Amino acid sequence: MKKFLHVVPAAIALLAVAALTWGCAPTNKTAAEPLTPSQQEAADHARAVVAHLSPFAADTLLATGGTILQESQTYGLRPEAERKLSFTYHICLPDGEALSAAVCSLGANMLQQHADATTCRSAEALKDLTEKRWQALKQEYTDDMAEMDEPLAYSFATTIVPIGHFGGKEGMTTFLLADETYTGGAHGMTNAFCLTLSDESGKLLGLTDIFIADGLPKVFDLVAKRLSERAAGRVDETMWPPVAELADHDAEAYLAKIGGSEAYQGKWYPRPALTPEGVLFSYQQYEKDCYAAGIVQVLLPYTELEGLLKVSVK
Repeated sequence: MKKFLHVVPAAIALLAVAALTWGCAPTNKTAAEPLTPSQQEAADHARAVVAHLSPFAADTLLATGGTILQESQTYGLRPEAERKLSFTYHICLPDGEALSAAVCSLGANMLQQHADATTCRSAEALKDLTEKRWQALKQEYTDDMAEMDEPLAYSFATTIVPIGHFGGKEGMTTFLLADETYTGGAHGMTNAFCLTLSDESGKLLGLTDIFIADGLPKVFDLVAKRLSERAAGRVDETMWPPVAELADHDAEAYLAKIGGSEAYQGKWYPRPALTPEGVLFSYQQYEKDCYAAGIVQVLLPYTELEGLLKVSVK
């Protein structure tokens, strides 16, 4: 098992500082080498950012090298206005052309630039899409605020960071993706989940890539059992039934568009991901419980999946 990191998405808040930094973390950096301010900021962010979202614990970064992209911007309709639009983006692209291209595509989807996802093949292309997303958000904010007596605070934050590598040199890398949005009201919305990609091809792994087909009914039963144990006596199971599939979900759903869910035999499920301790299924807010319950995560330990896995995680 390789080193892994935990990431929590940054809390939704009004950002007071506008900054733009792009840095490349050297490959094979040792602990004794000093980090640049940009690299240290990224490392601190990664350590501070998934403890409350992840069901497993870790305190070490995945040593991949690669490119770290960070951006924070704010925009106000009037200089004196305290309530503004804020936009934050943080991504780590590991070394490897195929994987980087695939992660760039994921980044494009997370930025809601779906039309450009298949053509995004480099950090520079992704940088251009972040600017495209920023300009679109500013226009949307301007249009929305034109209908308001006083400006509101809007906030958007996206994070993509690797948490683990599996299967040796020609193996798979798992990323945590988090997307936070606040556009007024009592609270914002957070989507957070993990995705596993092939290092060699950049393919996004799904149910039939990780599990043998004959084993999926057993996997779904294990997920449902975990959900039922969690729900017992405190969750309205008529509203949020403890079953593995997603209700009221289709290809146009936000999660489906960014890769966090997939269809199988006419039903939709969270896309599973490999983690150091087991296979993770992430259910977003309102999918299996109320908003206050947050992201509901089901971790199936590898010890319970013997004979059901198609991939090797060693």
